[in-house]
Amino acid sequence: MISRGGFGEVWSGIYQNNPVAIKKLLPDKKNFDDAMAFAAEIKLMARLQHPKIVTFIGASWSNAVNIQAISEYMNCGDLKSLLDRSAKSGQELPWLSVKLNLAVDVSDALVYLHTLNPVFVHRDLKSRNILIDADTGAKLSDFGISRNRAADETMTAGVGTCRWMAPEVIRGEKYDAACDVWSFGCVLAEMDTGASGYQCNVPYNDSTNTNGGRLQDHGIMELVSKNQLKPTFSASMPPEILAVAQQCLEFDPAQRPKATVVSYALRKFRKAVEKSSQSGYSNQNSTM
Repeated sequence: MISRGGFGEVWSGIYQNNPVAIKKLLPDKKNFDDAMAFAAEIKLMARLQHPKIVTFIGASWSNAVNIQAISEYMNCGDLKSLLDRSAKSGQELPWLSVKLNLAVDVSDALVYLHTLNPVFVHRDLKSRNILIDADTGAKLSDFGISRNRAADETMTAGVGTCRWMAPEVIRGEKYDAACDVWSFGCVLAEMDTGASGYQCNVPYNDSTNTNGGRLQDHGIMELVSKNQLKPTFSASMPPEILAVAQQCLEFDPAQRPKATVVSYALRKFRKAVEKSSQSGYSNQNSTM
């Protein structure tokens, strides 16, 4: 088994001599309602085709509730596991040669989703839903609660994992694709610190946390919803990426950049880094 969540589990398998990931419902979730929700997710996955979206291969079933979804296998697991392994080994992943490329990959996936017609909102962007492959980089996965949104529509259901939730989602207000941009800012903070956004904050002592210990999820959600708390970043984060992350974490959704702007900024910085590296290599060779 690769992973297990609240509704399903993912196993590794072989299809046509290639490794694949097989997602199935948990035994206690094999009822009509959950099976229909899973079928809707499969239908959604089948529509999405982009190099930075995990490739859907097909589905199989033996009855109405025993359904399996088959997708490409990502050999490095998810981003959270990668960050955890890095922290445990004491070897931090470098921003310029590793993390920046992963960030560009995810931003490209968001550009694809947000420029579909109708707009496609992921609604649960977090490190667990970003899968990594040694050859193809980062790809976005898990579209179980994703939704299409017409241009003149917004959504109100409070979904997603709380530490990556935008303030407007926490408050139960109408929201749109800008909530994914906020979540991406949280992912950048997580990539920077190795912790899930707010774990790097100093202990906070107020009505939400009377013991002065670290904030729990409900306390984080309350403060984020009031614009009193945001993810923090390390002093070593490249300022160009920090600027992008801070823009993504604007409290007002209208002030957050579009995914296209985010992707462009990250790609522009990566190009500058590559140019600088090539220049340094050329200068080094000229002195030999």
